[in-house]
Amino acid sequence: MSWQKVTFLGPPGTYSHQIAAECFPNDATLSPISSILGLFDALRDKSTDFAVIPIENSTFGPVNDTYDSLRLLQSETSIQGDATLEISHCLLVKRGTTLKDIKTIYTHEMAMGQCRNYLAAHLPNAQQVTTPSTAGAAERILSLEHCAAIASKVCLDLHPDLVLLDENIQDRRENFTRFLVLSNGRLWTKPHSSETRLASHAFLALRTDPSSKDISHLFSFFGDGTQVLSITRRPSSIQTVFHDEYFVEVRLDMPLEVGKCHISHVIDGVRKSGGSGRLLGFWSLPID
Repeated sequence: MSWQKVTFLGPPGTYSHQIAAECFPNDATLSPISSILGLFDALRDKSTDFAVIPIENSTFGPVNDTYDSLRLLQSETSIQGDATLEISHCLLVKRGTTLKDIKTIYTHEMAMGQCRNYLAAHLPNAQQVTTPSTAGAAERILSLEHCAAIASKVCLDLHPDLVLLDENIQDRRENFTRFLVLSNGRLWTKPHSSETRLASHAFLALRTDPSSKDISHLFSFFGDGTQVLSITRRPSSIQTVFHDEYFVEVRLDMPLEVGKCHISHVIDGVRKSGGSGRLLGFWSLPID
């Protein structure tokens, strides 16, 4: 395999960094980018081979910046697959800081949302300030007083002046974030046993005719052998008030090439009905 550049939501120490290292353990240079929009820009200007981008959390739901950027995804960029990471949030402080000293909490908005119950119970009066990333929050409090960051325990290895005040502070013990792996034509496949049974997974963006509010027909074209896994609605990128785009993920119990043909017919059906459709990604996944 030739050497490849992989970008992730940085700085080093984020959960995106951890899953990028798992997805690309060899033959890759991992490079942080400070925002999700920046990751899509890197794909657009071809300054990266792959980007690993968070798409949803099991506790706090979809990552809106990712979905909004997918609305404008260029045709040469595609989703190659996905990967999931278990998330365990920690409360990090500078050495000598106690819980009663904390006046401000810094972290990414998704992490803040995943720890709402803990913050309400233990730090109800602390100001909550969002940052572009959890690891960025850990960096930020190094120069501040009476502050804490919600971040990964990995940040303790990167910043010796920080200590762990509490761990596993997320509202749900089972807390996972799913990430997409995108590329400009290069292939990435999640490792699996050669004996593993595989299904096909499609990620589509669908829109109705701008004059219609009825979305039911969008899903009438899938037919047998197709399981709709998720539907996420975001405002459409076209200039029509309250017109939405639907990101649909489906599993197809059929081989990859047959599945691609089936999805092509689905998109043709949506277009003939006056709507629009794009296939953003198609990959194999193990059958549970």
